[in-house]
Amino acid sequence: MANVLAAAIERKRLEDERAHHTQELATRVLQAQEEERKRIARELHDDTAQSLSMLLTNLDLLEPSIEAGDATLFAGFRRVASLARRTLDAVRSISHDLRPTILDDAGLEAALEWVAAEYERESHGAAFVDTRVADDIELTAEIEVALFRIAQEALTNSGKHAGATTVWIRLRFEERIAVLTIEDNGRGFDPTSVPRPTRDGRLGMYGMRERATLFGGTLTVTTSPGKGTVVRATLPLPAPQTTGELQPVFTVERGQQ
Repeated sequence: MANVLAAAIERKRLEDERAHHTQELATRVLQAQEEERKRIARELHDDTAQSLSMLLTNLDLLEPSIEAGDATLFAGFRRVASLARRTLDAVRSISHDLRPTILDDAGLEAALEWVAAEYERESHGAAFVDTRVADDIELTAEIEVALFRIAQEALTNSGKHAGATTVWIRLRFEERIAVLTIEDNGRGFDPTSVPRPTRDGRLGMYGMRERATLFGGTLTVTTSPGKGTVVRATLPLPAPQTTGELQPVFTVERGQQ
């Protein structure tokens, strides 16, 4: 009996250890992806976008002399300049989507305001942000990125598929648990009809859920045809760092045998 119990305990220990290592590896992969996104976004902004800006400046300088010449040549010049401007806009958009600098510079609340403004700019409808963060709440960079990416993906899905006119983004904290809710008034869908993950659209639900799970959290999607969609993510926050006197790991009560 003792051998069976010992074997069961050892098996449980190995399973827990394996699960911990798997989660640790997945977290490292996620962090590496974010660092790579940041690097590519920085290179696009500092190199490619700057080069395109210089190109446009030179084109602007050339425009008066070309305009005074052959009309056909000038028409071709204008097409080239227009293409360069569209390319610059696209590069800047990709750079921001990869890693908005506002997330690193101003934090999560400002980044949520930015992603809501982007949603509106793309003519999907109105987006409202309501964040309530207490002064004693300190978010790690990893938690901020996770919450931002979930909100970003939920808004992308809403914009592509929901046909919503209004989206609400709410961030609350309940006993050291971050609660992020993204709700829209769109057409909704049947959750049972969503196939396994691919690279397209609404299937980002799986990516959002995996991201929340990596941090010990949960993600639920409440929806039905014609009823809109609510995405709710909960992520536990790390325990705050304690300072001051060391606390005993255990206590001994005297007088007890």
